[in-house]
Amino acid sequence: MLVLGLLLAEFSLPVPTTRDKWIRPAGATYYRLAPPLSGAYHSAFPYFGNSEDEVSARKIADFEALAGRRIVWAYFSSNWLEGIRFPQAAVRTIHEHGAIPFIRLMSWSRIEQGIPEPTYTLQRIIDGAFDGELAEWADQAKHQPFPLLVEFGTEVNGEWFPWNGKYNGGGETVGYGDPDMPDGPERFRDAYRHIIGLFRERGVENVTWFFHVNAQSWPAASWNRMARYYPGDDCIDWIGVSVYGSQAPGDDWIQFRQILDASYPELSAISTSKPLALLEYGVAEDPERGSKGAWIAQALHALRSLRYPRLKAVSYWHESWENDDGTISDLRINSSPAALAAYRRGIADPFFAAAPRVISLQPPLHPTLQRLENDLVFFKETINRLAWEANPLNTAALSCFRLYRRPESSEDDAYALLAEVAPGVLTYDDRGLHPDERFAYRLVAVDTEGRESEPAVVSN
Repeated sequence: MLVLGLLLAEFSLPVPTTRDKWIRPAGATYYRLAPPLSGAYHSAFPYFGNSEDEVSARKIADFEALAGRRIVWAYFSSNWLEGIRFPQAAVRTIHEHGAIPFIRLMSWSRIEQGIPEPTYTLQRIIDGAFDGELAEWADQAKHQPFPLLVEFGTEVNGEWFPWNGKYNGGGETVGYGDPDMPDGPERFRDAYRHIIGLFRERGVENVTWFFHVNAQSWPAASWNRMARYYPGDDCIDWIGVSVYGSQAPGDDWIQFRQILDASYPELSAISTSKPLALLEYGVAEDPERGSKGAWIAQALHALRSLRYPRLKAVSYWHESWENDDGTISDLRINSSPAALAAYRRGIADPFFAAAPRVISLQPPLHPTLQRLENDLVFFKETINRLAWEANPLNTAALSCFRLYRRPESSEDDAYALLAEVAPGVLTYDDRGLHPDERFAYRLVAVDTEGRESEPAVVSN
């Protein structure tokens, strides 16, 4: 193996200062990663070994010291080689360091590309063959007091991975599901929806779900287009893409902009509303073909110049490996002084954010009930005046507050919808009541997606 990246003494590599870890607020109904208000998150796969799962705080710190900037998430693989196991130690290590764990669910029983998967087929996932293990995984994820980022089906439109449609029905339309859809992508879509549905049934609300494609589709067939695999806006929070230049010495040298310019329209068309992320990007050191420093500089300049305005996160793939022919593919940011200088200089721009914006839906605070009476001409009206306070920890966008009530004398615990109140209004009068009528009330906050917070019980 070549010894690269050793001429670094000229660079000052400050160890970034410590930061607060994001912990779930008490009473939060959900918490997930939202796009930054401006710019894009800075993140990375900080070389957790060639199996991509050897997670350590030292490796994260080493990458951050090289880059001179913190990362928002640390990206790693959860390989299903010995079953579907929640990576407890890895997520705790990343969280304790101060980053968000980003887990790639790698549904293969052996790490070998370009062949079908004998165990974790998409059809078996759809049929529920692994629901027990997935349910246990979901339950452990649910009990982590911090957010998790998760993707299933990395670079799904690439035939190197066994979850690609090529190995699951390809472009055939008569073997599964909708006869107007190609079976391979449709199976993937349904398998991913099955996984997310299982998580939701178990009340997992701290996972942000990513859908991940490659910038170029292989095979280059119409059935293998990105959007055919998409599980839907009701399931996915972010859409991500991989953009790689040359990955081995001697490969064609293609600039970052050339690759992403060609695929950005198709990527953007998958969903008109979801934020996009550059989940993987990088280029190998190959001075005979091109300048890695220039490739990185161009990529970071294109991102911060808003050439791709919907990209709200960038995550560099920092890895080196030996190829079958003995050559070295060194994608690390410190593969040469020029590459490191370009990365450090580009990523230092304030456009690249190092602090996450995690949103949560919180119930209203201190709801109270005041009983009033109003003497009318024909009868005495009783009014229940409800009041509450906005929760300052609520970071979700609200559509309204929703009030429910039930008669106190009722043996049924079911609450009926009473009213919806605009988010800027903090009182409601339940009017026209008989003096003998008594009601119990519950109050929830409702976000713009229609999801309700945990209920706040109104006290007299």
